[in-house]
Amino acid sequence: MRVYWVLLGALALGACAPETLAWSRSGLGAGEWWRVWTGHYTHWGAAHAWSNAAVCMLLIYIQGDRARTWVLASLWVAPVMSLVLLWTVPSMLEYRGLSGLNCFWLVGAWAALSARGRQGFWIGSLLVFVEIFKIAYDVLTGAASPFLPVEIETAWQAHTVGLVCGFIFWSKSAWRKRETS
Repeated sequence: MRVYWVLLGALALGACAPETLAWSRSGLGAGEWWRVWTGHYTHWGAAHAWSNAAVCMLLIYIQGDRARTWVLASLWVAPVMSLVLLWTVPSMLEYRGLSGLNCFWLVGAWAALSARGRQGFWIGSLLVFVEIFKIAYDVLTGAASPFLPVEIETAWQAHTVGLVCGFIFWSKSAWRKRETS
């Protein structure tokens, strides 16, 4: 349960000074490296923050006992994601939102559901497939999110990086478990 409060606290902190804490190419270029962590906890508005928080809490709840491991892993995944975006998406000038980390935690939810048996595997796989479909839809149509201001595009790149990081982390964890058994 403590994990929920830590994440909600980080979201509240992000709401206090979004201009100073948001991931921004110019800020990172000026040496403001805290943004590789804090940018994930800033948002474009209340609707964006609440929708990200709701998804986050649901994914953490689904993970159950595994949530602590995945949340702690996000301490290194957040800067990795930020640096990947910095180096691979030069057109991205600013990023705000928890959705990239939510995609990372989605893989944790998939792993937790899969551990519950065949039905859990299919439910988790459906959730991952829906996210992949959403990313493809965003790429192909440029559709706007109802939770973002009109002038802000969905950062599908962050979602993609989050999923990839999630599957890398899961595969490393699964490999370690096999080695120890």
